Amino acid sequence: MRGWGDMKRSYANVVTLFNATFRRDGNVVSRSTVGKTISRFEQTGSVKDRDRPGRPATNPVLLDNIVFSDETTFQLNGNVNRQNCRYWSDTNPHWMREDKTQYPQKLNEWAEIVGDRIIGPFFINGNLNAQNYEQMLRNDICPAIKAVKGPNYDRTWFQQDGAAAHYGRNVRNFLDGEFFDRWIGRRGTIEWPARSPDLTPLDFFLWGYLKGQVYKTKPGNLEELRRRITEETEAIPREMIRKAVHSFYNRLGYCQEVNGQHFEHLL
Repeated sequence: MRGWGDMKRSYANVVTLFNATFRRDGNVVSRSTVGKTISRFEQTGSVKDRDRPGRPATNPVLLDNIVFSDETTFQLNGNVNRQNCRYWSDTNPHWMREDKTQYPQKLNEWAEIVGDRIIGPFFINGNLNAQNYEQMLRNDICPAIKAVKGPNYDRTWFQQDGAAAHYGRNVRNFLDGEFFDRWIGRRGTIEWPARSPDLTPLDFFLWGYLKGQVYKTKPGNLEELRRRITEETEAIPREMIRKAVHSFYNRLGYCQEVNGQHFEHLL
């Protein structure tokens, strides 16, 4: 497909040649469609949507180039996002008494993990939606990833889950343009499985560990909470982060063995 044997032909030339030859009815294929089709063929041996067979093989180079991303909520009274209820901590972060209020004081945080680094935290004003998420990607997230990855940015894969804010057409168009065929998520080059919070290092490691550290003593106000989140994030040892990231492949293997069901008891 890369120009019928010419491996040096660019995607843009392939798109132009394909549309001129086969699509004379006006229904043209896009550059991103060509890129995704090629990537799918290289990964699975087929241009059709099908899973790669067998248990995932460990590839440290690829793994170190995946940016795992996620968001969570820190409430001032110590409550946590129910989606992030896995804890790696010697103390119980729920020790604080819950305040019954209609509008709890809270901070919404976004972060990424790549290799042995945490990118962030980024604090979100209000609730995340497709519009402010795209702006975060443009103005904060992608520039921060570029600063960390440097010349390897063009080999970086971006992962996100299937939350509604991540699925906006504007968001997907941006990711197609920024990462081309290198993003993982709902309608991405590689689909991210729905309801799979036990797979990414942020869900099974970072949020629980971080909240255990932040809530050791009760923060007095939102500014103190923000400062603690930032300081505790920066204090996490890089070797601890790397070990969490490298357990990702093991989790994929267990997930396959139980056909996508819960596998924490196998770890």
